Amino acid sequence: MAGEVDYLLRVVVPDLEAYEFFAERLADSVQLRKLTPLFTSERIKSTTAYFTQYSAQAR
Repeated sequence: MAGEVDYLLRVVVPDLEAYEFFAERLADSVQLRKLTPLFTSERIKSTTAYFTQYSAQAR
């Protein structure tokens, strides 16, 4: 990763209230300089695998 992001943490919660609870617990347990939340409202892809033209040639 490049830029301002040091860690990317994917968290699945049922609603905003659950996210706020999680974020507060995280901030209390880990020293954070900055927390930038990004939200999605629907799942587009549920796997982290991303195949490219190079990975297809290896098969």
